[in-house]
Amino acid sequence: GITTNGISLSRQIDALVDAGLTGVNISLDTLRSDRFLEITRRNGLEKVMRAIHDTIRAFREKYGDVRLGPNGTGGSRVKINCVVMKDFNDDELVDFVNLVNNTFCGDVDMRFIEWMPFNDNGWNMTKFLSYEDMMDNIDSKAPLERIEDG
Repeated sequence: GITTNGISLSRQIDALVDAGLTGVNISLDTLRSDRFLEITRRNGLEKVMRAIHDTIRAFREKYGDVRLGPNGTGGSRVKINCVVMKDFNDDELVDFVNLVNNTFCGDVDMRFIEWMPFNDNGWNMTKFLSYEDMMDNIDSKAPLERIEDG
């Protein structure tokens, strides 16, 4: 599999899947164009969204289903990874859940990642949101069913 920001994935996804690609992780930390621009310093949210749709289509055409396992069970070949930051994108958690459930009809797995300290990323505890706090935030607005990793 590959991990990508998805900006140019639509142009390459068919060739990648034909070459044997079996999974894609797409990094996407916001669904708002203004925040996307702030994080990435470029416009392109629409390209990433199109790339997710194109990736679902390409895997479905090649493998018959986007989900691994019999009868569409198991984890998805397409995953969105979102690094969550308090007071920046934590207000979008339910929007992401709705995106994967409604727009992508459950064909995409959503992974929320705690923001971690790295050199030069401006990390500090005021931006940290724990996994437990993320789950409480989501669960208070939209009940969740957790699936096992895999």
